Amino acid sequence: MRQSRSRWGLVALVLLPLLVLTRPALGYIDPATGSFLLQVLLGSFLGALLAIKIFWRQIRAFVGKFFKGNREEPKDESPD
Repeated sequence: MRQSRSRWGLVALVLLPLLVLTRPALGYIDPATGSFLLQVLLGSFLGALLAIKIFWRQIRAFVGKFFKGNREEPKDESPD
């Protein structure tokens, strides 16, 4: 219990000056930043969908290898 208190005291001793001695940030976020971020997210999402559409057969074959295991395909035994 005593170590816990001393640890919190050390944390407070380090963080208190950081909270008290901070200066204001003079940054500015342009109103167009939100629309830019939306465009990036939407473009990334649609690009990922297009990539999945283009490579769907290869993705399905790759995933199918893991689930097939050693099963044999049923043979067609119809008389010729």
